[in-house]
Amino acid sequence: MTPGHRRPARLALALALAVLVVSACGTTVRLKGSEAYDNADGLGEAPSTAGITGSSAVGGSSTTSVLGSSAPAVTGSGLASTGSGTLSGPVVTSPDVGGGIASKSIPPAGPIEVGIVTYGDEGALAAAGFDGAPNFSGEQIFQAIIKYINAHGGFGGHQADPIYDVFPLVSSTPYATEEQQACALFTQDHHVVAALSDRPSFDNVLTSCLATAHVPLITDVFGYLSQGLFAQYPLYSPSMPSGERASAAWVTGLQRQGYFTASARVGLAYCDRPTFTAVLPELESDLSAIGVHPAATSAIECADDSGISSQIAASVLKFKASGVDHVLLMDEAILALLWPIAADSQGYTPRFGLNSNNTPGFVSANVPPAEFHNAIGVGWWPWEDVADVSWPTPNATAALCLTAAVQAGLQVDSGGGRAVAMLECGMTSFLLFITRTTADLSAAGMAGAVNSFGSSFLSPNAFRTEFGPTRHDGAAAYRDFSYVDSCSCFEYSSPTLYPM
Repeated sequence: MTPGHRRPARLALALALAVLVVSACGTTVRLKGSEAYDNADGLGEAPSTAGITGSSAVGGSSTTSVLGSSAPAVTGSGLASTGSGTLSGPVVTSPDVGGGIASKSIPPAGPIEVGIVTYGDEGALAAAGFDGAPNFSGEQIFQAIIKYINAHGGFGGHQADPIYDVFPLVSSTPYATEEQQACALFTQDHHVVAALSDRPSFDNVLTSCLATAHVPLITDVFGYLSQGLFAQYPLYSPSMPSGERASAAWVTGLQRQGYFTASARVGLAYCDRPTFTAVLPELESDLSAIGVHPAATSAIECADDSGISSQIAASVLKFKASGVDHVLLMDEAILALLWPIAADSQGYTPRFGLNSNNTPGFVSANVPPAEFHNAIGVGWWPWEDVADVSWPTPNATAALCLTAAVQAGLQVDSGGGRAVAMLECGMTSFLLFITRTTADLSAAGMAGAVNSFGSSFLSPNAFRTEFGPTRHDGAAAYRDFSYVDSCSCFEYSSPTLYPM
């Protein structure tokens, strides 16, 4: 397989959310505007939490939701934390590239175009037989949420005209080619102020191409986007941590829970793609700092469907032969799903240490229970961390996200449905928050707005968010979770929130 081809292996539906997204890139189908989904009525009704369950609020409940409000929420996240963490890295204030079209070209109440990269074949995941898959597409939930926002004041007074680049979950089109097509659609055929994407980030093609055309990218992909990318490009992850902060929390959290025993032989398998390998040295450094040196490692080409099964089988055999009894999987659900299944076929049951990027809530429903016995981890994305019976109560933004979806006739009570809806809504509500904070939708205007957010953005997905001049990735707190044999699922093992 030539570089850039990644046929079906995209398991982690850009939402990392409880869904599998076969690693393919597909021939794109381009739809403009809301014409493809105009049957969502009644979005002017008050939000309902019918069918929404949970035991504790996500992100706190004291912050006014940004959805449907006429002014930005600036009262804070409403979430107590054990600390605020530290900010580091280059200051991103007025980037030379990225930032939509010049603000002077946008009439005060005129429409704006928003680019959206998402998938359209909603039946593919459920048809594949995976438990918890949604019965709607990313395109459908984006349509429902944007229609809701347009009906409640719009994006800072602007009606949004979504420009869709819709990819199928299975295709042989090279990944880079597909991303270049999306970029051309957004920047040449149209002039979007920003782009939102839920597709896996295996490389930086779309990010860099959009930046050259002065268009920021908002994406909450489950993966390991490096701090260097956030510093270099107009790139924002509203509800996810950078790869370095994810790695630090992962290692620290596992150590605190007693995962790295003196006798543990640790194995590390990771996706051999640019966005992962850029962060790999930091993960290895974090492990080394606590005296952990992997007894075996495996680099797996996660974008290569034709060979991923054999690569994983060889990795399992290698770890087993090396006496590895603790396994870390650095991926975005692909390895966390396929690696334990392969291990089970070889009668191998090491102890897994996971995090939100592994989408534990989804994979635990599709992996043999014996594989996750005694597994533990850390998580910052509740809809993907734990089983639905352990979901926290949606905060104000999340409740409105669900209301928009339900009123559009979409089912959000399954793990996949909830995760997909929240993923798309988190990115959309972040753009909304920007437009209600500043009227300047240029590069510097958007960056300046995000730099001023602090903890005021109420994400529907994160326990707490934090933004600033050196921090454009939002997740700021995580919890410990563990596998419960009685339900064959993951649950949070402690109410304590740890800073990221």
